[in-house]
Amino acid sequence: MKMRVLMVVSVLSLASLANCDSVSASNTTPGPKDKGFIEWISNLLGGGASTTLRPINDPPDNCPVCQCGIPRTRRRIVGGYETKTLEFPWMAVLMYNGRFYCGGSLLNDLYVLTAAHCTAGFRKERITVRFLEHDRLNSNETKTIDRKVSAIIRHLRYNPGTYDNDIALLKLDQRVDLSSALKRVRREGESAGSGESSSEESNDDNGLRPVCMPTAGLSYNNHSGVVTGWGTTEEGGSVSSTLQEVYVPIISNTECRQTAYKQRITDNMLCAGEPEGGRDACPCVIYI
Repeated sequence: MKMRVLMVVSVLSLASLANCDSVSASNTTPGPKDKGFIEWISNLLGGGASTTLRPINDPPDNCPVCQCGIPRTRRRIVGGYETKTLEFPWMAVLMYNGRFYCGGSLLNDLYVLTAAHCTAGFRKERITVRFLEHDRLNSNETKTIDRKVSAIIRHLRYNPGTYDNDIALLKLDQRVDLSSALKRVRREGESAGSGESSSEESNDDNGLRPVCMPTAGLSYNNHSGVVTGWGTTEEGGSVSSTLQEVYVPIISNTECRQTAYKQRITDNMLCAGEPEGGRDACPCVIYI
């Protein structure tokens, strides 16, 4: 089964995708003088230098990461199209004073990863994080889960002028229930052991899944990334009401520096997109 790995600091503003250029840059790997983003997140969440963040409290030893990055459907769409409902169960809508303005990804039952520029100048008590949203204009389509924000943690080296270190964590005021994700893993494990197929969804499954963290030090050049969000579907257009996805190639920073970005690309960034344009945006998730 393919799992989806979030490239750290790749969840940028989903409300302004038209402002992203044909090759979008987002932070993923550590620079020579900075701690890696993965270590930064893990230390904040109490995980030491481990790259595996536990999405629920006290998971079993025989299932350390298998409950993350697994969509509720195996259907994959290539190109900027509407996703299937709950296809990306870690996606979060960020609302300010009740209005959509950014997106994020669920890391575990208490923290959401987003971009620092989605937090700068915003008051935490006015931010609502909504999970399991698909169509923002249809309140009856899915049963959403809302949380308020108790703390905003921005990277200390975030540069709003260059977007370097553009990463932040939102601490939820209440944990979300991820126990159904673990129950599903257990059911599938039991079914695999007995040789039976288990494809039915449990009635007690709330649908939430955390995204996987990447392994530190790996290169994702020549891989494909999937961009998801409620951003614009065409440059200059209005934001989409339904969750969209598009696949983009990951290119090396060396190749990226040969574009108009040149020295704006730091070692803290990862480049994704088509050199000729047409398919781009700000967030990025890698399939492995």
